[in-house]
Amino acid sequence: MEFKEGLPKANENLESVLGDSKEFFLGALKRNAHTMKKYSHVRFEVLGFTDDKECTDIQCRELAARRAKLVYDWLISNGVPASSLTPPAEHGNSMPVDDNKTVAGRARNRRVELNIAPD
Repeated sequence: MEFKEGLPKANENLESVLGDSKEFFLGALKRNAHTMKKYSHVRFEVLGFTDDKECTDIQCRELAARRAKLVYDWLISNGVPASSLTPPAEHGNSMPVDDNKTVAGRARNRRVELNIAPD
């Protein structure tokens, strides 16, 4: 799921901070939550990321942490057991999935990923 640049700030809801494909991302998150509830014996991780232009150093880590926490809280408020989730984690801008030199690439790098947690 992709986030608007520099968001979230304090006390913002998930819908207000998602990128242009908000409906797509919310639909995917709802399907993921359904799967997580169905397989509650599996642990999942919630990882936050940023691009390398919207922030620097510690600000990137803090922003990525806010993104991960917002999704983590959304999942729990939508019935995913906390025991199925690892604590939200941040990776700042350290693991880009696209080129930070383009607007589209930076948008893809401002994200939260849900993964099966390693044992």
